[in-house]
Amino acid sequence: MAFYVTMLPVQEWILEFRLGYLGRYWSLISVAGLFIGFLLCALIFVPLIINMTLDPFKFPDHLVMSAIAAVIFGAILWLGQWLVLRQTEITPRIFAFINTVVGIFVFSVLVWFNQKSLEWSGGPIRGWKTGLIFLVGGTCTGAATGKALDFYCWRIEQRLIRIEKERVDQET
Repeated sequence: MAFYVTMLPVQEWILEFRLGYLGRYWSLISVAGLFIGFLLCALIFVPLIINMTLDPFKFPDHLVMSAIAAVIFGAILWLGQWLVLRQTEITPRIFAFINTVVGIFVFSVLVWFNQKSLEWSGGPIRGWKTGLIFLVGGTCTGAATGKALDFYCWRIEQRLIRIEKERVDQET
């Protein structure tokens, strides 16, 4: 959660100009999507764990659970972000899908590279390295993806301005 809770506000901050008043909803709808995704995963995983169908601490089972969670979180985050982006004319709707895939990929890579050093429990003091890794990773991912969309929208605006200038010049 720390990864996404830092990634999404950084994107919102960078995209504030491009999204206008809709930028306020970017983090809100994404965090709501994370919460709904968490509840859906709990509804799926609790019965699977109770019935001993999947063991979250064994090799193939935790990969299956991670894949299911990635699909659920990805679909819900994509839908929420797509709903915000479809309200604007200059931002591409495909960014919602790309942003979700990049977020899941970077998060998975962070977990994979730091799997041996991650501390999942032990209170707030012992887990500071894990929290710091995901906070920095989320901030960097949010800045990179947000700036990429901002740059893309700037290029589209420049192209539209140029086309409009050429049209006005041809009329005069």
